[in-house]
Amino acid sequence: MEVRSKKKARKETILLKPYPMVDRLIIFSLTTAPNDRKEAADRVLQVANKTITTHTDIEHLPLILANITATNNLVFTVAPQHLSTSYEPYLAILEEALHEFPIASSRVSQRWTRFIVHGIPTTATPESARTEIESSYPSLRMGQTPHWLTSPECRHGKEASSMIVTFIGEMTKKSLGATSLAIFNRECTIAEYITFSPATQCNKCQAFGHPTQRCTASNHTCAVCRTPPHQGSSVCDNELQRRALLQPRADPLRQLPTTTQSLRLKLLHLYQDHVENAP
Repeated sequence: MEVRSKKKARKETILLKPYPMVDRLIIFSLTTAPNDRKEAADRVLQVANKTITTHTDIEHLPLILANITATNNLVFTVAPQHLSTSYEPYLAILEEALHEFPIASSRVSQRWTRFIVHGIPTTATPESARTEIESSYPSLRMGQTPHWLTSPECRHGKEASSMIVTFIGEMTKKSLGATSLAIFNRECTIAEYITFSPATQCNKCQAFGHPTQRCTASNHTCAVCRTPPHQGSSVCDNELQRRALLQPRADPLRQLPTTTQSLRLKLLHLYQDHVENAP
């Protein structure tokens, strides 16, 4: 009789699985930000939703969230089961409804890729860096205005420093097809942008606060005993010695019955051979 396994029926949820947040954003770049960002965000959400519900050409659900970021971006969030790209034909209508805010540009959210550009003159500004990149490389669409990697105190007295640039789309350094950008009359090298936090632990020096790719230590450090690496082995020698001390020693008396039994079997086989070969 064939027994079939019973599959557990999936429980249907009331709310459908939402789209990722990165695919549900509508972004308006502002030239200047209001003084009270929270109050302005509440007001602008009401104006935008009133436009969506009353306009005859728009047949989508109202927006659910509005926020004004520190980089002067007005960000709307659409419903969890909708994509921001479906609202793209109505960006001009929303811009007209939000005429009281100084809107420079508008777009729907797309996935971004960040890189670090080294060798930018410290006399440059983030706005001028964006203008240089967009004018020299029109195929690269900037997702945000570049910003410095380090603080003004770290850049003081230096001729060049690094900026973080954000391009629209998913790409790698290889697919980008270049290792440098010719801006500000210089060849500024491009490097991968690696995210990390104070909780990030380096696999080389075992310290916290930086990834392995940015470690400046000359030697590796063992993750177990915090000593230089052990030659010829990927396992900590000190840890192996510690485990050996903790293991119980073999008792010779426990091996005696096994040895005696083996000896008896051997003697038995010899006796049988002697009997079979006897004249």
